[in-house]
Amino acid sequence: MANRFFLDDMLPFPRMTPKKKRIKNSHLINFTFNNILYVAAVCVFVAFFSLTVWGDGGLTELHALKAKRDGIIKQSHFLLRENLFFLQEMEELKKSRYIEQRVRTDLGYIRPDEIMYVVK
Repeated sequence: MANRFFLDDMLPFPRMTPKKKRIKNSHLINFTFNNILYVAAVCVFVAFFSLTVWGDGGLTELHALKAKRDGIIKQSHFLLRENLFFLQEMEELKKSRYIEQRVRTDLGYIRPDEIMYVVK
């Protein structure tokens, strides 16, 4: 660098170098490698976060799958109760007295020595 200034002094005319435009408050626009690295890291973090939340297999899909699972569990409990009811019904149908009661109430059958009265 010292040689450059020495050569500039020896020229018979002043050297025509463009002046750098100085920006006021240049300390506010101090882009260093570290600042650029921080901005890039934040951008990468935001990208991964957005993929985690809205991407394929993200949190929104997780909530949808949980809701679907809850619906399946409710349906499963309903079917288990219904299955238990039918198992009890099967056990009752093995008894002849219950069969007679069901035939009389559901189908309206009567015994030969009985008289059925229908009230209108």
